Amino acid sequence: MTSLNKIAVILLAILVTSCGGESEESISPPEINLVSITTTKDGEGIISPSQQNVEVGARATFTITASDGHSLSSIDGCNGKLSGNVFRTSTAINDCNIHVTFTPQATTPPISYEVTGLATVGGNISPASQRIEEGSRATLVLLPNSGFEINSVTGCAGSLSGNTYTTSPISAACAVNVTFKLKTYQATAQASTGGSVSPNSQTV
Repeated sequence: MTSLNKIAVILLAILVTSCGGESEESISPPEINLVSITTTKDGEGIISPSQQNVEVGARATFTITASDGHSLSSIDGCNGKLSGNVFRTSTAINDCNIHVTFTPQATTPPISYEVTGLATVGGNISPASQRIEEGSRATLVLLPNSGFEINSVTGCAGSLSGNTYTTSPISAACAVNVTFKLKTYQATAQASTGGSVSPNSQTV
């Protein structure tokens, strides 16, 4: 075999090997880069979800809910922004943490007013002073001394039933004033035949 023929055979063998002898290789899916966004909190409330894994370049959202009697005080982390009760991070690049602080809500004491009871000589009024929540009524008891009775009672737009005075709904400080007077009795005199009595009737 001439040298030219030997070269031709070698080239043909290379060509056959390159076309028919190559095995197929599996193609791997592209790698997905994820970052972890975690949350921490102080106080009573819920962060939902508590943690997310998102792709680099994506954003994550969290719902912030304060427990009853508490309110959201502050939130920061991951360069996010709060809208309503939804916190949305900026574009995720690295792992980061969101910290939320919940604080107890301050309780406002109910508005109340002083109702004062004032009495003249001859009796008492009880209680002499009390604080009543706005919109509620006060009840006072009028106590005449022996030999006295209630003469008049006014104040706080109330009404008297027996010895109990009940105010209208209280909207401002006010006073109940009661006066007492001596009880009076009607004395009648009658004379028998042979004389007379004067006066025959009087109030004592």
